[in-house]
Amino acid sequence: MKKRVVAKIFLWLFVLVALSHSTVHFLSYETELVGLPKESISGFSIGKVDIGDDILNMYPIKSSISRLVVIGEWFLIIVFALVIFLKGKLEFKREIGELQVLKKTYHEQNSTDLDKLYKILQKRSRVGFNTVSKAFNVDEEIVKNWAETLEEGNLAYIKYGKFGDAEIVLKKGEA
Repeated sequence: MKKRVVAKIFLWLFVLVALSHSTVHFLSYETELVGLPKESISGFSIGKVDIGDDILNMYPIKSSISRLVVIGEWFLIIVFALVIFLKGKLEFKREIGELQVLKKTYHEQNSTDLDKLYKILQKRSRVGFNTVSKAFNVDEEIVKNWAETLEEGNLAYIKYGKFGDAEIVLKKGEA
């Protein structure tokens, strides 16, 4: 779960860098809004002779390399975002399957879903609200009520993360 949060933060930072690079590229090469003179600054210090302009006119690679870098950055962002999304979906489905198997193994005559959840918590020590909701086929509000019941019984506590799903965490010494 922590790796997924770090990967999302990294993705957002990469998007900000790519967005700023795209903006600078667009303003520098695609428009004339920047206010930079067409002549190079070094050309003015040497004189009115533009030394590199002949070469740049023959081989206009400066802007095309920048375009390739911008396109490459956005391509990597899309690929990275897809990988994060697909890994998250697969991990979520795997967790739900795991919980459903555990739920079936704790099938006792007089046990409630809350009892099963507590036994799962003893085995796993933490589980997300959304995962419990899908595995037990109940609404997240019911999962929140279960978590609050476990919290009142001093068996577990609710951890609200900065990113993502709230979790039910087993209190230490209760396992």
